[in-house]
Amino acid sequence: MTKKKSSVISRQPSVINQNWFFTHPFKIIFLTCILLYAQILTFGLVYFDDHGFVLLAKDALKFSNIPEFFNHSVFWVMGDTSQQYDIFYRPLQNVLYAICNTIASGQPWIYHCFGLSFHILACFALFIFLKELKFHSSVSLVFTIIYSVHPVLVQSVAWIAGIGDQMVTIFSLVSIICFIKLISEPKFNPKYFLIHFFAFLFALFSKEVSVMLILIFIFYLFFLNKNKSKRLLLLSSAGCFFAATIYFLFRKHALPPMYGNIFDSLTGSVKANGLLVFEYLEKIFLPYRLSPIPSREDAQIILGGIIFIGLIFFFVFRKRITAMAIFGVLWFSVFLFPTLIQQNPQAHFFAFEHRLYLPLIGVLIMVIELINLKEINLNLPFQKYSFALLLILFFGITFSHSRTFNNPHTFYDKALSSSPQSVVAYNGYAKLLLKDEKYAEAVGALKKSFQYEPKDIQTTGKIAEIYLKNLNNPDEAIIWFKKTLEIDSSSIEAAVSIGDAYWNFLHDTLNAIIWYNHALKINSANEFALTNLGVIYTGKGKNEEAKKYLSQALHSNPKSVLALKWMAISYFNEGKISEAVNYLMKAFETNPDDGDVLRNLMICYYKLNDAVNTKKFAELVFKNKNQIPVEIEKYIRKN
Repeated sequence: MTKKKSSVISRQPSVINQNWFFTHPFKIIFLTCILLYAQILTFGLVYFDDHGFVLLAKDALKFSNIPEFFNHSVFWVMGDTSQQYDIFYRPLQNVLYAICNTIASGQPWIYHCFGLSFHILACFALFIFLKELKFHSSVSLVFTIIYSVHPVLVQSVAWIAGIGDQMVTIFSLVSIICFIKLISEPKFNPKYFLIHFFAFLFALFSKEVSVMLILIFIFYLFFLNKNKSKRLLLLSSAGCFFAATIYFLFRKHALPPMYGNIFDSLTGSVKANGLLVFEYLEKIFLPYRLSPIPSREDAQIILGGIIFIGLIFFFVFRKRITAMAIFGVLWFSVFLFPTLIQQNPQAHFFAFEHRLYLPLIGVLIMVIELINLKEINLNLPFQKYSFALLLILFFGITFSHSRTFNNPHTFYDKALSSSPQSVVAYNGYAKLLLKDEKYAEAVGALKKSFQYEPKDIQTTGKIAEIYLKNLNNPDEAIIWFKKTLEIDSSSIEAAVSIGDAYWNFLHDTLNAIIWYNHALKINSANEFALTNLGVIYTGKGKNEEAKKYLSQALHSNPKSVLALKWMAISYFNEGKISEAVNYLMKAFETNPDDGDVLRNLMICYYKLNDAVNTKKFAELVFKNKNQIPVEIEKYIRKN
């Protein structure tokens, strides 16, 4: 009888005992992440936000500025001057960047090192979380490994600016793990409460989407929690709302009020971006069309819609609509939908893959519930080969896609090939080409951007500027400045620039006068148009006409050195030397190092036979390494 019982036991598969794979889960997770992502330690910058945090913000990212991080938006460290439109309040990201900057300033490897380390920590936390949800440790480990190698997470790990998604995921998982432990015990445990509270607070200060954790807590309390203690319910709820209150008070102090109607933004965003959920579902289940800058215009939602319908069918067919499955759906939804909201829903939207780092966990829970695996036995061929095939496939795709973030050229090559209508990709690529002094190629990239966004005056203006300053083609510049005016007839900059192109590059004063006057029709007090008209008329010897425009320019800006100089020249041309000196002295007070002002003052005082002041300004002219006319040198020596 004993022997028979023993033989039965020996035939029963025990996953943990029979498979070494499951005996050291944290080592397996660690080694998988290292093997897959170690290459990113050699990666540089892709010049898409990351260069701002690594290079432009070096002086601001220091420990002494940590209080300021909590008083400003995340882009404050880069000297952002348009914070009235910045809704991103993520101070802990800048704290982390400050740590990296202190360890190895300006070196991408340290940022990538933290990205890899945080991915490992996030996977550790996910494994613990899945076990806390009462999934078998073998199931928890296998799905954590799938998460760790999933291709849609590449952007969060390999892109320096995506580290906020890792931070919010780690803190969110730690918070809910301790939340579950807290409400599962019969007595209040202050350790779990404090960790839960501070992890939730840190998640909020890492990324805004973590505020949705409150809905996750509530659902778990009422539908998955077996301990119905009202005391624990009140304590945990109080902790959540206290942390949220702290966060919103800091956020309100740091950021200006949102412009526009919030309700219109929400409804407009759902209408414009809601179907992108299907785009994300497609990339989760079929990660073959990955892109570092995926535009809304390039989204293909049909296949994602089929996957969505298929999931509903299988959940109904298999009768797996459980509370845990709904929990997974809720997790995916509440952490993804806020990322689809825009203040201006009509603006371009980019379905960045790094936004799936936290929501993907909900899909894992859904799939586990759908297939209803109690545990995984790798001695069973179907389970072993299915897992191995999926792991190898995902590992290969992820390893290859990671190289997209190696340098800016691989980054933008992939961005433009995978998202050909991505305006941001074309604009970013153009900046890179300008940095490399490839001006003709930069114009080509900007023209592609204009093709997909024909109302962007920033693009037309940039094209015109490159034609004018870098390619020495004023005729093409004028064409593109005129395109700007076609889009926005009130663009004073475009009208003045056309005048400048005609005057300074084509030496066509007639058309220059026409366009400067056109600029004045837009804004009669425009200093640049008024001053340039004054200069042109002074050069033509029409001093009265010149003084009319120059006096108006000085009314707009009394310290305009150019207007003061040319007003002086107009008086000098009329032989009114004393009046000329008055204007030149005002220019000298504003800019005492201006060579033209010094030289003209020297000449004027010479004309006035003022030896003292002639010598004074001659010395300043000589000090500025400019020559003094022989006639004036003789005059100074004589006097």
